[in-house]
Amino acid sequence: MANKKRLLVMKKTILEAIFGGVEETENAKQFMESIERKFKESNKDETMNLLSRLTNTKYEGGSMREHLIELVDIAAKLNKLKVPINPTYLVHIALGSLPYDQMKSTYNTLRGDWAMDDLITIDVLEENRTKASGGVVNMITSKKYENKGAAKWKVKKQK
Repeated sequence: MANKKRLLVMKKTILEAIFGGVEETENAKQFMESIERKFKESNKDETMNLLSRLTNTKYEGGSMREHLIELVDIAAKLNKLKVPINPTYLVHIALGSLPYDQMKSTYNTLRGDWAMDDLITIDVLEENRTKASGGVVNMITSKKYENKGAAKWKVKKQK
């Protein structure tokens, strides 16, 4: 009796749109398991989404530390899904997501590899140095100058 009451309460409180693929049951526990199967995200889907985010995320302003920590978090989630991300690969992905070409050149010329902690420290120091010097971090990539719409000068002939 109590089980039927629980099932009735669940059915009354859940939106009707959810019932489309849920099998009809007489047991509250089976009903909840059926809903769970319907909405459970596949590990494969989650892995693909995380890999896409890891490789396509670019720094778009704000705190550089938060951006890099977000990449570390994505890599940690992938590791939990049994998709190990090599720390050196993660550093390369992170460097590729940043706007500082000079930092990329510095990394490439050094003999040793950086860890993510090193990269975060160096980025934060660079960000703070730039702010302290009164400079502005330029996040804009330039396009080649296009001469469209420029004023055209005509030489008037004198009579």
